[in-house]
Amino acid sequence: ERGSVTVEDSGTGAKSVIGNIGQPIPATFPSDVPQKPGAAFTGYTELQGEVITASFTGPGTLSEWTAYYERAFAEQGWIADPTYTVNNASLMTMRKAKRGVTVTISSDTSDPTRMTAGFLFGKTR
Repeated sequence: ERGSVTVEDSGTGAKSVIGNIGQPIPATFPSDVPQKPGAAFTGYTELQGEVITASFTGPGTLSEWTAYYERAFAEQGWIADPTYTVNNASLMTMRKAKRGVTVTISSDTSDPTRMTAGFLFGKTR
């Protein structure tokens, strides 16, 4: 059974949705951030009308997912800092027009063919 849990803070307006598999990506998700084909959207956090975190999961390998995001972000005009890969995880940071996104890609410890990509969005100088 699929479902999600939503937590909202009435003071700040922050909203987190977890376990969002099979549900639509929010309209506030940045349109120039690539979404890997075959990956399922699994959750997000939104603050003041902007998505600040998001996650996707799906089949593949760390090298496949890392190569996809390096290429796809470049095609959308993002500037990449060096990608760091250690053991079963990659970390990449992208910049574009005073915005930044950090992407962490890791494999499931119980299933190395199942990948998760987490996104952290922010502003840059």
